[in-house]
Amino acid sequence: MADISRRQIAAAIDFGISNTDVVTRIDGKLTRWNKPYEGDPDEASVRAILAAGDVDLDDLAVLAVTGGRHRVLPTAGRHDSLEN
Repeated sequence: MADISRRQIAAAIDFGISNTDVVTRIDGKLTRWNKPYEGDPDEASVRAILAAGDVDLDDLAVLAVTGGRHRVLPTAGRHDSLEN
């Protein structure tokens, strides 16, 4: 098992009108995927979207969000690195 504390993990999510697009950078490698839009985002949906790419929200150094509905996400609390 890899030592996650040494990994550099970042993600960006675009909450579009019909699709949610995701890109991650893990140790310099970029990966993309998308999912159909399923309603306003919240922490649970962000976790599910990231899990579809085998990424855990708690492992991210940075999460950037954009798109039509990203403003409904909370920016305070445990995930202070949330950027929009």
